[in-house]
Amino acid sequence: PSNQECLMRIHNPSGSALSLKFDYFNVHPSDSVQVFDGTSTSGLRLHPGNGFSGSAVPKITLTASSGTMLVRFTTDALHNSKGWHAEYSADCPVLRPGEGALASNRDT
Repeated sequence: PSNQECLMRIHNPSGSALSLKFDYFNVHPSDSVQVFDGTSTSGLRLHPGNGFSGSAVPKITLTASSGTMLVRFTTDALHNSKGWHAEYSADCPVLRPGEGALASNRDT
């Protein structure tokens, strides 16, 4: 879409970290995708410079340790490209027997 600011908030109810990885990327150089750790653009910036743009798929996995991530996609009024696709995952905490995990003994 032209001349837009799209904000996408991803939240892990458990509070554990979230990770985001791009698998397709084609954003006009005058547009950008920015990623922040937290609920707003004042959170820790996880992207380089002014954000990701161009046709090279970012080769890094972005991790929000707060458990909340904000993805901001901004476009100008003049240029369009195909866009981007990313997948996110919630990093699971370590499970310990007795704390939501089952222990098994093969001998029984």
